[in-house]
Amino acid sequence: MNQSETDFEQFVCAACHNLRETLRGIRLHAEAAPDSRVEEQIRSMESLIDGMVEYSVAGVCESQQSRVEMDSVLKQALLHMDKRIRESAAVVTHDHLPAVMGNLDQLARIARQLIETPLSFTARRS
Repeated sequence: MNQSETDFEQFVCAACHNLRETLRGIRLHAEAAPDSRVEEQIRSMESLIDGMVEYSVAGVCESQQSRVEMDSVLKQALLHMDKRIRESAAVVTHDHLPAVMGNLDQLARIARQLIETPLSFTARRS
């Protein structure tokens, strides 16, 4: 690992530590006045932080990439979010998706975030 990669990993770890501390404070305040939207956003932020840590530790190199069917990625993401989608009464449709070079888990995480974002905004309007 070269110096810039080490510096990046240290930066991400420090940033994630500080973000987790901030989320703990927010969670304490949210527990005093329960709001399911706040809890949902906290969980979403925690998921993003976890992703940052995974990315910085594992790195994304070509040796970790393989041919991934995006239909499988979307199916995995939707299975993970099944309850959330049903609660929002959302309908997710798609055409056939191509295969790409990438990491299945990372692509599924991105797909979940891409689906979760509009669901969050839809829930706020209700």
